[in-house]
Amino acid sequence: MALEQIEEVRISAQVREALHTLTPSDAGLITLIVFEHFSHSQAALALGISDGAVRTRLHRARTRIATLLSESEDESNINTSKEANR
Repeated sequence: MALEQIEEVRISAQVREALHTLTPSDAGLITLIVFEHFSHSQAALALGISDGAVRTRLHRARTRIATLLSESEDESNINTSKEANR
């Protein structure tokens, strides 16, 4: 149970770091869609942009976050391997 909580905290920190690398408007879009469960149309209305812009920006932001999280996971695996070899 403690290991699960540690993992959750680690993942949360990585997601926060990834969100901070986005532009504020893209981070806001991710927040509306992923965390607030807005539809694309609702997010577009809230941000004053078109549905197409939401889809484009959302795709770009998700790709960036996925890349950063993947890199972070790779780094974590390298560190874990180093620790195991000691």
